[in-house]
Amino acid sequence: MIKKIVISALILLASCGYQPLYVGMDMKDTGFKKITVLGEKDINRKIISILSLKEDEENKTLNEITFTSKKSISETSKNSKGQVLTFKTAIQINIKIMNNQKVIKERNFSEEFSYNNKENKFDLREYQNQIENNLINNIVEELIVFIKT
Repeated sequence: MIKKIVISALILLASCGYQPLYVGMDMKDTGFKKITVLGEKDINRKIISILSLKEDEENKTLNEITFTSKKSISETSKNSKGQVLTFKTAIQINIKIMNNQKVIKERNFSEEFSYNNKENKFDLREYQNQIENNLINNIVEELIVFIKT
């Protein structure tokens, strides 16, 4: 009897319509009439590359998209000698999707991360690059949902 209840519960739960968040969120066929990038060009290039956005100026029915990005690395604390102890890296991106110069969708995305200073400046720079890539990937996950909805 218990076996039948467990099996029927599993069948009911398995067919409840659950789907992972990113199913159907493939960006490969997403095109825009014009892609404009302002601000930090490296960040914008990484985002466009990850999203695989295509520009098709011939198709007049497509929307236009504008990326405006900004990155800042700030010192958040110092010791008594004036040496930096911690940093904070922040990335902000503004996305506008327009059709015939009218804004259809607009949203700001922001991610930040605080971390300790390192003795070796090469290691610090590599760590900052890794943090930047992680922050961009977090923003891209949100962007996929924003563009597709």
